[in-house]
Amino acid sequence: RLYGTDYLDVLASGEMFKNLLEDVRYVAPTSYDRSFGDKYRERFGEDPTTSAGTAYDAAAILIQALAAGHTSPREIAGFITSGSHETLTFGKISFNEWGGVSSSEYLMKQIKAGNIEVIP
Repeated sequence: RLYGTDYLDVLASGEMFKNLLEDVRYVAPTSYDRSFGDKYRERFGEDPTTSAGTAYDAAAILIQALAAGHTSPREIAGFITSGSHETLTFGKISFNEWGGVSSSEYLMKQIKAGNIEVIP
């Protein structure tokens, strides 16, 4: 089984999904920052959804664009695609002209006996 989410590390570390995720293989960024999940759990008392970290990163990049004075959709898109951005979920990333992630490093991982293993 292969799932393409970057947040299974957090779900696999919690008790709720541990049994469901046994033998799952997935792609995860190499620079994943676990502090987001820890802070989310501390504040809300539950695990974040699989897209929470990515949504946080997207909002942070948008806020940076607005803070830099870019207010129109064209200006914001130009800001996003013109350089790289530090994120919690993917580390340092950049976007192509269509808004797709064009740089980041990933690892293949699997969950075995409740533990997360990197697949060489």
